[in-house]
Amino acid sequence: MGWLFLIAGISVVIYATEQLYRYRGSDSWPTTEGTIEGQPELHSYGSAKAYYAVLFYSYSVDGERHSGTWQTPSGSRKQQILGTVGAKLPSGSSIIVRYNPKKPTLSMADIDASIFCAETTTTLGL
Repeated sequence: MGWLFLIAGISVVIYATEQLYRYRGSDSWPTTEGTIEGQPELHSYGSAKAYYAVLFYSYSVDGERHSGTWQTPSGSRKQQILGTVGAKLPSGSSIIVRYNPKKPTLSMADIDASIFCAETTTTLGL
């Protein structure tokens, strides 16, 4: 059983290394306007009941259209995630997209994930 954890751990390290290599320097990539396309896909992490949504976006660089995806932070309430997406990132919304100038098909949506932080309000019943 321990070898399964070892293999899983190695897989996570390889994936993380690949992502770091792929997106290194992305904070200095040029930006362009993108558009949220279609409806988000809701996913969950197995039986943990943690949900996240995947949004689809498109953008153009030098007259060529490209597309990408962005994953929301996970949360325990799927309606809250979908509600935030519907209110702040509905289909047709404009977003900023960072793209690799050497490979414009490689991009990342510049979306502030803090919009998914739950606002807690207390009512005193007055």
